[in-house]
Order: sequence, then C-alpha cells, then structure tokens
Amino acid sequence: MNKSAVVIQGPVKGNLYNLVTNYTKAHHIIFTTDHDCDNIINIYQCRDVVDGGVGNINRQANTTLCGLALAKLMGYEFSLKIRTDFSIPKIEEFIHMLEEMYTGKIIFYTWHVDGYMVDYLMYGKTDDLIDFWTIDEHNGEFAERILLNNYNKKHGTNIVSFEDSKEYFDYCINKLPENNIDFYWQKYNLTNEHYEYHKSTYLG
Repeated sequence: MNKSAVVIQGPVKGNLYNLVTNYTKAHHIIFTTDHDCDNIINIYQCRDVVDGGVGNINRQANTTLCGLALAKLMGYEFSLKIRTDFSIPKIEEFIHMLEEMYTGKIIFYTWHVDGYMVDYLMYGKTDDLIDFWTIDEHNGEFAERILLNNYNKKHGTNIVSFEDSKEYFDYCINKLPENNIDFYWQKYNLTNEHYEYHKSTYLG
C-alpha cells in the first residue's frame, strides 16, 4: 500500500479527466461540492457550506477536511493535498520526491512574494494537514492569510515572512528537478495552460 494519499479539492469541471488520467496509478480522493459529478469514479461530493467565506475559504476547508478525514480512515499516514485546477503529470515521481525530502514540516509549493504560502499543493502527515485546515477564526483579507493567521494563533507562532516560515514549513520549488516535473494550472479561464518548471518561476 502506498503510504501517501492524494487528496484533490475543488470543482471538477474542465480539468477532471486530466486529473483522472494522470493519477490512475496513485490512490487519489477527489472531493467537491459540484452537483454534476454523478457516476464519475473516485469523486466524492461533500455537503456544501452555507457561507463560502472570504475567497471561498469555508468551502475549500470543508472539502479538504472531508478528503483528509477519508485518507486518515483508509490508513494513510501522509497526504498530498492539491487543487483540481492544478495537476502534475509525473505524480508518482513527485510524491516520491516529497517523501524523500520530508523532515517533519508541512511542505508547500512556495512562499508568495506578497507574504503568504502558495496553496497549489501541500504535503505532510495527514493529521498535521487536518490541523492546518481546521479554521477557528476568520480574520484576514484573503483565504491564504486566514489559514496562516489561524496557524499562528494555534501554535503560538508569528510567521509573517519567508524567513519566519522556514522554521515551521518547507518548500518544494527549490527541490524540483529542473525541467523534469511539469504542472498544468487552470485558472481565470486559462484552459490547459502549461507551466514548465524553472527555478526562477513563481506561479503566484
């Protein structure tokens, strides 16, 4: 049994079949609140939230926590959480890289220049990700800031910069083999826009 689950969160429209094709060899759990995903294998529909919240954070947290809870129930100690608009063709190689670089800290994609962790993907112990996505307070001007503010409060930290964050989190952007792992990112009506990895590239 693989020790890492792939928890995919978000709407399934547009990118679904790309995801299913890419992740057939890795165990994946796709959670969504879409109502048009009946009879699609490995898709789980969550009960929707009443209030989506700032930047849809409540809906993101709800579907993410549903997926992580199932991963834990299925016995996966570790999880890779990604979004349905962000897919990785070489998923098995990528998970192996994350397993090798894991040092006990949650791994994110990178730190955004505006002062928050980019949420395209994250990897770590399933219990740690559940803790991160459990939101107690909704103070913050956008979703990623709300998540970081909650982490700060729960753990007594004061992470406001990249330097602050390195004690508590790790980032995979500098560990990726150059020109070897590609990402496909669909957002803002960009259909199958292809972003090839380079060390100087920020996708934020």
